[in-house]
Amino acid sequence: MKNILLPTDFSENAWNAIDYAFQMFAIEADHFYMFNSYTPPTIQPTSGITSSKNTKILADMARKASEDGLEEIKKRIKDNYPDLVPKIKIISTYDTFVSGVKSAVKEFEIDLIVMGTKGSSGVKEVIIGSNTAGVIGHVTCSVLAIPESAKYKPVKEITFATEYDLYWEQSELNTMLQIAKKSDAAIRVLHALESRNELKEEQIRVKEYLDGVLNGIPHTYHTLSKLSLESAVRAFTESREVDMLCMVARHHNFFQRIFGKPRVEEISFHIQIPYLVLHEYTRR
Repeated sequence: MKNILLPTDFSENAWNAIDYAFQMFAIEADHFYMFNSYTPPTIQPTSGITSSKNTKILADMARKASEDGLEEIKKRIKDNYPDLVPKIKIISTYDTFVSGVKSAVKEFEIDLIVMGTKGSSGVKEVIIGSNTAGVIGHVTCSVLAIPESAKYKPVKEITFATEYDLYWEQSELNTMLQIAKKSDAAIRVLHALESRNELKEEQIRVKEYLDGVLNGIPHTYHTLSKLSLESAVRAFTESREVDMLCMVARHHNFFQRIFGKPRVEEISFHIQIPYLVLHEYTRR
């Protein structure tokens, strides 16, 4: 994790994620890229000023607000983490948020995105904000999402929730493996059996394969019966001292079932620990 992207909207929630990233990756990271994107607000026709001139004025105001905000962040970093200042890079870009993040990941060879999460409009019941959801859904890069209430502490136990439905390459799980190794953390592999009493043969083979991938890292396997995976995740993380939840983002998998609910009342639980979302490679 040499290059880490830290998106910010200059809120305390965003700073909390930045603070978490600094405490966790200060040693191994080569660069921390402070990222903010801006677009001018939608304008209404006004008398006496041409539309193009008005657009330029608003664009210049948005650019200045972005640049000034990033400079304030850099000053805050200097006050709190003076040794990290040489590693700080500033990115202010005229783009939509997700598109800007995608471009930055490619241009600066980003290994990990660390960002805060917060429900839109301050709705506490929403466990994942639209920006975080957009990045996870459209940017192929590992994302470490930091809930608003989560504060850094050494990671000693990581829950990896899986349906045993894919033979992952070790490189696909590399971010989780690196965090586990650097923190001397154990990985708890979690699976749920909703309607069956045992794994299918193919799932058993995937589990055996995963055992080889996790070789050298303390790990255990846990199966909860008669529960959906999202319910199992809730029960497991609430009953143990879990420091981080890890999952692989895939279409139609439990990630969408947990985080993709369209209405607040359908959200099954609130997650208060950091969660790491990995991406599978495109397979032919």
